[in-house]
Amino acid sequence: MRVFLYTTFQYTGFLFVVISLLYITNGLIQYGVELSQNNKLASVFSSINDQYTVIRRSPINFKVSTSTVSVLKIHRLANPYSSSPLSSENIISLSRAALINIICTRPDGIPISGSGVIVDPRGIVLTNAHVAQYVFLAENGITSISCIAKSGSPSRDAWNIDVIYMPNSWTIAHTNEINTQHPMGTGEHDYALLQLSPLTAGASKTIYPFVGIDTRENIAFLHDRVIASGYPAEIFTPEQVTKGLYAISTMSTIQKLFTFNGSDIDAFSIGNTPLAQTGSSGGMIVNQWGKLVGIISTTSSGPITTRNVDAISLNYIDSDIASSTSKHLLSLIDNASQETHLFNMLFGPSIIEQYRKALAQ
Repeated sequence: MRVFLYTTFQYTGFLFVVISLLYITNGLIQYGVELSQNNKLASVFSSINDQYTVIRRSPINFKVSTSTVSVLKIHRLANPYSSSPLSSENIISLSRAALINIICTRPDGIPISGSGVIVDPRGIVLTNAHVAQYVFLAENGITSISCIAKSGSPSRDAWNIDVIYMPNSWTIAHTNEINTQHPMGTGEHDYALLQLSPLTAGASKTIYPFVGIDTRENIAFLHDRVIASGYPAEIFTPEQVTKGLYAISTMSTIQKLFTFNGSDIDAFSIGNTPLAQTGSSGGMIVNQWGKLVGIISTTSSGPITTRNVDAISLNYIDSDIASSTSKHLLSLIDNASQETHLFNMLFGPSIIEQYRKALAQ
Protein backbone atom coordinates (compact mmCIF):
# COMPACT_ATOMS: atom_id res chain seq x y z
CA MET A 1 0.00 0.00 0.00
CA ARG A 2 1.39 3.39 -0.93
CA VAL A 3 1.33 6.15 1.67
CA PHE A 4 -0.03 9.53 0.70
CA LEU A 5 2.34 12.00 2.31
CA TYR A 6 2.24 15.66 1.40
CA THR A 7 5.46 16.14 -0.44
CA THR A 8 7.85 19.01 -0.18
CA PHE A 9 7.85 21.24 -3.23
CA GLN A 10 10.35 20.10 -5.81
CA TYR A 11 11.86 22.18 -8.54
CA THR A 12 14.12 21.58 -11.44
CA GLY A 13 15.50 23.75 -14.17
CA PHE A 14 16.07 27.20 -12.68
CA LEU A 15 18.03 29.77 -14.59
CA PHE A 16 21.59 29.33 -13.36
CA VAL A 17 24.18 32.04 -13.91
CA VAL A 18 27.89 31.48 -13.42
CA ILE A 19 30.10 34.55 -13.84
CA SER A 20 29.34 35.72 -17.40
CA LEU A 21 27.95 32.44 -18.75
CA LEU A 22 24.26 31.59 -18.83
CA TYR A 23 23.13 27.99 -18.52
CA ILE A 24 19.45 27.43 -19.22
CA THR A 25 17.80 24.13 -18.45
CA ASN A 26 14.25 23.33 -19.39
CA GLY A 27 12.71 25.83 -16.96
CA LEU A 28 10.39 23.37 -15.26
CA ILE A 29 9.27 23.23 -11.66
CA GLN A 30 7.62 20.44 -9.75
CA TYR A 31 6.93 18.76 -6.49
CA GLY A 32 5.96 15.16 -6.96
CA VAL A 33 6.29 13.93 -10.51
CA GLU A 34 4.21 16.50 -12.34
CA LEU A 35 5.76 19.57 -13.90
CA SER A 36 4.73 23.18 -14.33
CA GLN A 37 6.52 26.13 -15.87
CA ASN A 38 8.65 28.15 -13.48
CA ASN A 39 8.78 31.84 -14.31
CA LYS A 40 9.57 33.03 -10.81
CA LEU A 41 13.17 32.51 -9.79
CA ALA A 42 16.57 33.75 -10.82
CA SER A 43 19.81 32.59 -9.26
CA VAL A 44 22.50 34.49 -7.45
CA PHE A 45 26.10 33.76 -8.39
CA SER A 46 29.31 34.45 -6.54
CA SER A 47 31.88 37.10 -7.19
CA ILE A 48 34.70 38.02 -4.79
CA ASN A 49 35.04 39.51 -1.31
CA ASP A 50 31.61 38.30 -0.18
CA GLN A 51 29.89 40.41 -2.85
CA TYR A 52 27.35 38.74 -5.10
CA THR A 53 25.44 39.73 -8.18
CA VAL A 54 21.83 38.91 -8.93
CA ILE A 55 20.89 38.44 -12.57
CA ARG A 56 17.17 38.99 -12.94
CA ARG A 57 15.28 37.89 -16.01
CA SER A 58 11.81 38.80 -17.16
CA PRO A 59 9.04 36.41 -16.04
CA ILE A 60 8.68 34.62 -19.37
CA ASN A 61 11.41 35.62 -21.79
CA PHE A 62 14.52 33.45 -21.36
CA LYS A 63 16.53 35.61 -23.72
CA VAL A 64 19.24 37.64 -22.01
CA SER A 65 19.35 41.21 -23.23
CA THR A 66 19.54 44.70 -21.79
CA SER A 67 15.74 44.77 -21.69
CA THR A 68 15.33 41.55 -19.73
CA VAL A 69 18.28 41.49 -17.33
CA SER A 70 19.14 43.76 -14.42
CA VAL A 71 22.07 43.50 -12.04
CA LEU A 72 21.97 44.02 -8.30
CA LYS A 73 24.89 43.88 -5.88
CA ILE A 74 24.35 42.25 -2.51
CA HIS A 75 26.79 41.82 0.37
CA ARG A 76 27.29 39.44 3.26
CA LEU A 77 26.18 40.84 6.60
CA ALA A 78 29.49 41.50 8.36
CA ASN A 79 29.94 40.38 11.99
CA PRO A 80 26.27 39.42 12.45
CA TYR A 81 26.60 38.51 16.16
CA SER A 82 28.72 39.66 19.06
CA SER A 83 29.02 36.14 20.51
CA SER A 84 30.94 33.13 19.24
CA PRO A 85 29.20 30.36 17.28
CA LEU A 86 27.72 27.46 19.23
CA SER A 87 28.96 23.92 18.98
CA SER A 88 27.17 21.62 16.55
CA GLU A 89 26.07 19.44 19.45
CA ASN A 90 24.41 22.38 21.21
CA ILE A 91 22.70 23.54 18.03
CA ILE A 92 21.30 20.09 17.29
CA SER A 93 20.09 19.72 20.88
CA LEU A 94 18.32 23.10 20.80
CA SER A 95 16.90 22.43 17.34
CA ARG A 96 15.53 18.98 18.14
CA ALA A 97 13.74 20.32 21.22
CA ALA A 98 11.94 22.94 19.09
CA LEU A 99 11.16 20.62 16.16
CA ILE A 100 7.66 19.18 15.78
CA ASN A 101 6.09 16.55 13.54
CA ILE A 102 2.67 17.59 12.22
CA ILE A 103 0.50 14.57 11.48
CA CYS A 104 -2.94 14.90 9.89
CA THR A 105 -4.89 11.68 9.44
CA ARG A 106 -7.46 11.06 6.72
CA PRO A 107 -10.70 9.11 7.42
CA ASP A 108 -9.12 6.02 5.84
CA GLY A 109 -6.26 6.20 8.33
CA ILE A 110 -3.62 7.37 5.86
CA PRO A 111 -1.34 9.99 7.47
CA ILE A 112 -0.19 13.27 5.94
CA SER A 113 3.11 14.28 7.52
CA GLY A 114 5.04 17.53 7.76
CA SER A 115 7.49 19.34 10.03
CA GLY A 116 7.46 22.63 11.92
CA VAL A 117 9.61 24.67 14.29
CA ILE A 118 8.58 26.33 17.56
CA VAL A 119 9.70 29.98 17.46
CA ASP A 120 8.20 31.32 20.69
CA PRO A 121 7.90 29.98 24.26
CA ARG A 122 4.11 30.31 24.03
CA GLY A 123 4.06 27.48 21.47
CA ILE A 124 3.97 29.37 18.18
CA VAL A 125 5.13 27.30 15.22
CA LEU A 126 6.47 28.31 11.83
CA THR A 127 5.87 25.85 8.99
CA ASN A 128 4.80 25.74 5.33
CA ALA A 129 1.34 26.78 4.17
CA HIS A 130 1.07 23.51 2.25
CA VAL A 131 1.37 21.74 5.63
CA ALA A 132 -0.80 24.20 7.59
CA GLN A 133 -3.69 23.94 5.13
CA TYR A 134 -4.55 20.50 6.53
CA VAL A 135 -4.63 21.92 10.05
CA PHE A 136 -7.00 24.61 8.76
CA LEU A 137 -9.25 21.98 7.17
CA ALA A 138 -9.34 20.01 10.42
CA GLU A 139 -10.08 22.88 12.80
CA ASN A 140 -12.85 24.24 10.58
CA GLY A 141 -14.51 20.86 9.99
CA ILE A 142 -14.27 21.26 6.22
CA THR A 143 -13.43 17.59 5.79
CA SER A 144 -13.06 14.57 8.06
CA ILE A 145 -9.41 14.93 8.94
CA SER A 146 -7.69 15.23 12.30
CA CYS A 147 -4.31 16.80 13.11
CA ILE A 148 -1.91 16.63 16.02
CA ALA A 149 1.57 17.91 16.79
CA LYS A 150 4.13 15.32 17.82
CA SER A 151 7.52 15.73 19.43
CA GLY A 152 10.57 13.63 20.18
CA SER A 153 12.37 10.85 18.36
CA PRO A 154 10.45 8.70 17.75
CA SER A 155 7.71 11.31 17.68
CA ARG A 156 4.87 11.00 20.17
CA ASP A 157 1.55 12.84 20.52
CA ALA A 158 2.29 16.11 22.31
CA TRP A 159 -0.07 19.00 21.53
CA ASN A 160 -3.17 20.16 19.75
CA ILE A 161 -2.54 22.59 16.92
CA ASP A 162 -4.45 25.45 15.24
CA VAL A 163 -3.76 28.03 12.54
CA ILE A 164 -2.74 31.58 13.47
CA TYR A 165 -1.97 32.87 10.00
CA MET A 166 -1.23 31.73 6.48
CA PRO A 167 -1.02 33.99 3.42
CA ASN A 168 -4.25 34.48 1.53
CA SER A 169 -2.12 34.80 -1.60
CA TRP A 170 -0.97 31.21 -1.16
CA THR A 171 -4.45 29.79 -0.61
CA ILE A 172 -5.85 31.63 -3.64
CA ALA A 173 -3.12 30.12 -5.82
CA HIS A 174 -3.16 26.59 -4.41
CA THR A 175 -6.59 25.72 -2.97
CA ASN A 176 -7.60 23.88 -6.12
CA GLU A 177 -4.63 21.52 -5.67
CA ILE A 178 -6.04 20.00 -2.47
CA ASN A 179 -7.25 16.91 -4.36
CA THR A 180 -4.01 16.59 -6.31
CA GLN A 181 -1.59 13.96 -5.05
CA HIS A 182 1.39 15.80 -6.52
CA PRO A 183 0.51 19.53 -6.49
CA MET A 184 2.99 22.04 -7.88
CA GLY A 185 4.49 25.32 -6.70
CA THR A 186 7.59 27.44 -6.23
CA GLY A 187 7.72 27.98 -2.47
CA GLU A 188 6.59 31.59 -2.84
CA HIS A 189 4.22 32.64 -0.01
CA ASP A 190 4.56 29.10 1.37
CA TYR A 191 4.68 29.73 5.11
CA ALA A 192 2.26 29.74 8.04
CA LEU A 193 2.07 30.27 11.79
CA LEU A 194 0.41 27.70 14.06
CA GLN A 195 -0.48 27.64 17.76
CA LEU A 196 0.21 24.67 20.03
CA SER A 197 -2.01 23.92 23.04
CA PRO A 198 -2.10 21.11 25.64
CA LEU A 199 -3.87 17.88 24.71
CA THR A 200 -5.76 17.97 28.01
CA ALA A 201 -8.25 20.80 28.49
CA GLY A 202 -7.46 22.92 31.50
CA ALA A 203 -3.85 21.73 31.70
CA SER A 204 -1.35 24.10 33.28
CA LYS A 205 0.34 26.67 31.09
CA THR A 206 3.27 25.27 29.14
CA ILE A 207 6.55 26.99 28.35
CA TYR A 208 7.66 25.51 25.04
CA PRO A 209 11.24 25.00 23.88
CA PHE A 210 11.96 27.26 20.91
CA VAL A 211 14.64 28.62 18.62
CA GLY A 212 15.18 32.32 18.00
CA ILE A 213 14.63 33.77 14.56
CA ASP A 214 16.78 36.12 12.50
CA THR A 215 14.92 38.00 9.77
CA ARG A 216 17.74 40.33 8.77
CA GLU A 217 18.57 40.75 5.10
CA ASN A 218 21.42 38.52 3.82
CA ILE A 219 21.82 36.78 7.19
CA ALA A 220 21.82 33.47 5.29
CA PHE A 221 24.58 33.70 2.71
CA LEU A 222 26.54 31.58 0.28
CA HIS A 223 28.93 29.10 1.93
CA ASP A 224 27.48 29.67 5.42
CA ARG A 225 27.46 26.54 7.56
CA VAL A 226 23.98 25.52 8.66
CA ILE A 227 22.19 22.65 10.37
CA ALA A 228 18.89 21.39 8.95
CA SER A 229 16.35 19.35 10.92
CA GLY A 230 13.05 17.71 10.05
CA TYR A 231 10.95 14.55 10.07
CA PRO A 232 11.45 12.89 6.67
CA ALA A 233 8.79 10.26 6.01
CA GLU A 234 9.04 9.12 2.41
CA ILE A 235 10.63 5.73 3.02
CA PHE A 236 8.19 4.65 5.72
CA THR A 237 4.83 2.88 5.60
CA PRO A 238 1.62 4.58 6.81
CA GLU A 239 1.74 2.46 9.95
CA GLN A 240 5.31 3.53 10.70
CA VAL A 241 4.48 7.20 10.11
CA THR A 242 1.51 6.98 12.48
CA LYS A 243 3.50 5.10 15.12
CA GLY A 244 6.23 7.72 15.21
CA LEU A 245 8.97 9.20 13.03
CA TYR A 246 12.58 9.88 13.89
CA ALA A 247 13.96 13.41 13.63
CA ILE A 248 17.00 13.90 11.43
CA SER A 249 19.54 16.71 11.70
CA THR A 250 22.26 17.23 9.15
CA MET A 251 25.14 19.70 8.75
CA SER A 252 25.56 21.41 5.41
CA THR A 253 26.44 24.70 3.74
CA ILE A 254 24.39 27.14 1.71
CA GLN A 255 25.31 26.32 -1.87
CA LYS A 256 23.00 28.45 -4.02
CA LEU A 257 20.92 31.58 -3.48
CA PHE A 258 17.64 32.41 -5.22
CA THR A 259 15.27 35.32 -5.50
CA PHE A 260 11.58 35.64 -6.34
CA ASN A 261 11.77 39.34 -7.18
CA GLY A 262 15.39 40.00 -8.09
CA SER A 263 16.19 42.23 -5.12
CA ASP A 264 16.63 39.96 -2.09
CA ILE A 265 17.77 36.49 -1.08
CA ASP A 266 14.37 34.80 -0.87
CA ALA A 267 15.45 31.15 -0.98
CA PHE A 268 18.59 29.06 -0.83
CA SER A 269 19.80 25.51 -1.43
CA ILE A 270 21.82 23.40 1.00
CA GLY A 271 22.47 20.62 -1.48
CA ASN A 272 21.76 16.92 -1.06
CA THR A 273 20.90 15.71 2.44
CA PRO A 274 18.75 12.89 3.92
CA LEU A 275 16.04 15.54 4.48
CA ALA A 276 15.28 15.62 0.74
CA GLN A 277 12.11 13.62 1.35
CA THR A 278 8.40 14.11 1.81
CA GLY A 279 7.63 15.04 5.40
CA SER A 280 10.58 17.42 5.79
CA SER A 281 8.51 20.40 4.61
CA GLY A 282 8.44 23.04 7.33
CA GLY A 283 11.66 21.77 8.87
CA MET A 284 14.29 24.20 10.12
CA ILE A 285 17.54 25.65 8.83
CA VAL A 286 19.58 27.21 11.65
CA ASN A 287 22.93 28.96 11.45
CA GLN A 288 26.03 28.51 13.61
CA TRP A 289 24.53 30.68 16.32
CA GLY A 290 21.42 28.52 16.56
CA LYS A 291 19.20 31.12 14.89
CA LEU A 292 16.46 30.09 12.48
CA VAL A 293 17.28 31.54 9.04
CA GLY A 294 15.05 29.42 6.79
CA ILE A 295 12.39 26.71 6.60
CA ILE A 296 12.54 23.76 4.23
CA SER A 297 10.05 24.17 1.40
CA THR A 298 11.38 22.63 -1.80
CA THR A 299 13.55 19.84 -3.17
CA SER A 300 14.83 19.05 -6.61
CA SER A 301 13.46 16.03 -8.44
CA GLY A 302 15.02 12.61 -8.76
CA PRO A 303 16.10 9.90 -6.32
CA ILE A 304 16.51 10.86 -2.66
CA THR A 305 20.26 10.34 -2.97
CA THR A 306 20.56 13.09 -5.61
CA ARG A 307 17.89 15.62 -4.55
CA ASN A 308 18.81 19.03 -3.18
CA VAL A 309 17.06 20.58 -0.18
CA ASP A 310 15.90 24.17 -0.53
CA ALA A 311 14.48 26.65 1.96
CA ILE A 312 12.73 30.00 1.95
CA SER A 313 14.58 32.55 4.05
CA LEU A 314 13.25 34.19 7.21
CA ASN A 315 13.99 37.55 5.63
CA TYR A 316 11.72 36.64 2.71
CA ILE A 317 8.93 35.52 5.05
CA ASP A 318 9.23 38.74 7.04
CA SER A 319 9.25 40.91 3.91
CA ASP A 320 6.32 39.06 2.36
CA ILE A 321 4.24 39.48 5.50
CA ALA A 322 5.10 43.19 5.56
CA SER A 323 4.10 43.65 1.93
CA SER A 324 0.66 42.08 2.49
CA THR A 325 -0.17 43.17 6.06
CA SER A 326 2.12 46.16 6.79
CA LYS A 327 3.33 44.14 9.79
CA HIS A 328 6.33 41.96 10.43
CA LEU A 329 6.82 38.35 11.44
CA LEU A 330 7.75 39.28 15.02
CA SER A 331 4.60 41.38 15.29
CA LEU A 332 2.45 38.42 14.28
CA ILE A 333 4.25 36.23 16.80
CA ASP A 334 4.03 38.79 19.63
CA ASN A 335 0.30 39.35 19.02
CA ALA A 336 -0.66 35.79 18.14
CA SER A 337 -4.12 35.82 19.77
CA GLN A 338 -5.12 39.03 18.05
CA GLU A 339 -3.70 37.89 14.72
CA THR A 340 -5.60 34.59 14.95
CA HIS A 341 -8.83 36.52 15.44
CA LEU A 342 -8.07 38.86 12.54
CA PHE A 343 -7.13 35.98 10.24
CA ASN A 344 -10.32 34.06 11.03
CA MET A 345 -12.45 37.18 10.65
CA LEU A 346 -10.88 38.66 7.51
CA PHE A 347 -9.83 35.58 5.56
CA GLY A 348 -11.31 32.51 7.25
CA PRO A 349 -14.77 32.55 5.59
CA SER A 350 -13.42 33.06 2.07
CA ILE A 351 -10.72 30.39 2.52
CA ILE A 352 -13.29 27.93 3.88
CA GLU A 353 -15.47 28.55 0.84
CA GLN A 354 -12.49 28.09 -1.51
CA TYR A 355 -11.69 24.70 0.00
CA ARG A 356 -15.31 23.56 0.01
CA LYS A 357 -15.58 24.31 -3.69
CA ALA A 358 -12.26 22.59 -4.40
CA LEU A 359 -13.20 19.47 -2.41
CA ALA A 360 -16.58 19.26 -4.16
CA GLN A 361 -14.97 19.03 -7.60
